Amino acid sequence: MLLSGGKFRKEKIMKNLWELKNLKVPAALLLILGICLTGIAQDAGSPAEEKKVLTAVDQKMLKRISVDFRETPIDDVIRTIAKQVDLDIVKGPAVTGNVTATLTDVPLEEALNHILTAYGAGFVKSENMIRIVPSDQLTEETEKVVSKIYRIVYADVTEVEQALTKVISSRGSISASAATGNIMVTDTESRMAAIDSFVEEMDRKTPLILVEAKIYDLKNTDALDLGVEWGAGRNTGRGIPPGRATGSGMSAIGGPVTGFSRSDPFLTGAFDSTTTKVASTGTLDFGILTDHMDVDILLSAIQQQDTAKLLASPRILVLDNQTASFKAIEEIPYQQLQQGGFQSFGTTEFKEVGVELKVTPHLAKDGLIRLHILPVFSVHVRDVEITTIGAGGAQISSPQPVIDKREADTIALIQDGETVVIGGLRKQTINQLISKIPLLSDIPVLGALFTFEGEETINSELVVFLTPRIVDEPILTETEKEYLEKTVFPAPHDPSARIDSDTRKIKEKQAEN
Repeated sequence: MLLSGGKFRKEKIMKNLWELKNLKVPAALLLILGICLTGIAQDAGSPAEEKKVLTAVDQKMLKRISVDFRETPIDDVIRTIAKQVDLDIVKGPAVTGNVTATLTDVPLEEALNHILTAYGAGFVKSENMIRIVPSDQLTEETEKVVSKIYRIVYADVTEVEQALTKVISSRGSISASAATGNIMVTDTESRMAAIDSFVEEMDRKTPLILVEAKIYDLKNTDALDLGVEWGAGRNTGRGIPPGRATGSGMSAIGGPVTGFSRSDPFLTGAFDSTTTKVASTGTLDFGILTDHMDVDILLSAIQQQDTAKLLASPRILVLDNQTASFKAIEEIPYQQLQQGGFQSFGTTEFKEVGVELKVTPHLAKDGLIRLHILPVFSVHVRDVEITTIGAGGAQISSPQPVIDKREADTIALIQDGETVVIGGLRKQTINQLISKIPLLSDIPVLGALFTFEGEETINSELVVFLTPRIVDEPILTETEKEYLEKTVFPAPHDPSARIDSDTRKIKEKQAEN
């Protein structure tokens, strides 16, 4: 036989030709047979398409089944079919419904296609099982999975990781390293395109906002009216439209300030165009200094007064949507009495008074800045004597500070560089004054003629000027810029760092000489 297993072998062909020659077959016939057999051998020797190897799942998908279902829950249908063909089938929770079908001697793959298609589902084969998923997930389930590493520069790695969990598909996974700032995402190729855009959007450079606060303590004597003159010093603009926060017990004096409306579209809450009398601590007033008013001139005029004191002038560079906190406080000590056994003892506690300010800026459109302002103003009004019963029934008195506090919560929408003014926390102090003429005031009886007594009333008010500015990069002074340009940044643990530094110093010294 020249055919073995459906394939020709060259060795056997040559052997058969040799046998034919020994049988004295004519040479011409041998030549013809040789050519034909050689062609057949070449065709047989060419690479044939290998037979596809069926997996265990593929083999079971060829099995024929017969089923009859009447309004049967699809979970029971899958369970019955899986048991009949001895195959593991996993169904997702999104595939639901009741099945009515009669199938006789049908291949498993065909049966599943007919049943699942009617319920908007399909199946995905793996090596040892099949998974049933909704039809819209079939492409994703069969798509190639890829991995990509993202370097997070500006955003918080943990926040990006948490946000990505809502973007990846059911086949996706996330692994993040806060130490290196890297996030590795594994998902389908089509989903990775959406993830690229999402990460790029989240990892944008966050705008920086410079929040500058100036906190003043304004004083005046003889019970004169105090406070920022909300309508004074303005040019052709809104000036300083006043606003009012929470509080009660105010008495208004003076006429209304004209030149602006009683409500300002850039500050929440109603406005009042009057100021308050220095009779109590008052309430917190709000206003906006526009670009039509020279804020520096106003502040300079305040500082030139002997009764004006700048308590603090903090400047904080804060990220968009982050909170900046300011504190200009004084701690008031007092004794906290405690009873222990047969004796009383006291511990020193402190209460804070002054200004505490929390500002959260948000960069809006068209250069506007939305400020969420939480000011807390507190002042030490007086001390009161608190009497307690100590050991043995003895009465113990200790002075306790009375703190007057004002709080507000407001939102202002202002232009870049405009100033929000917060004022209204007032304090009144009465001092006893005694003025004497030396020697003459010491004469008995007649000395009273040369002694003058009276009261001095000192009124003070805390005023805060708050100015946010959008910055594209951190602000450096000229000196800081000069040092930055001269600074050499060697690699970590670079032994040549010291040499480079010394060489630079020598060159600078030679240049000076």
